[in-house]
Amino acid sequence: MLYNPFEQRTRSTFQEFLEQGYRDFVLQRFEWTNISKVNGLMLLLFFIAEKTHAKYAYLN
Repeated sequence: MLYNPFEQRTRSTFQEFLEQGYRDFVLQRFEWTNISKVNGLMLLLFFIAEKTHAKYAYLN
């Protein structure tokens, strides 16, 4: 899947991810210049729960 950090995610795109088989997600907050803290979010998608847990552990 091509990642575009500026593409807005909606309920329908989230539903599309579920339909594609993604079941595990990590919502990561980040800070970039000129992006407010409430808007600097990145949704990471995973097929494998262990990879999700590993990414979450790495971020914490």
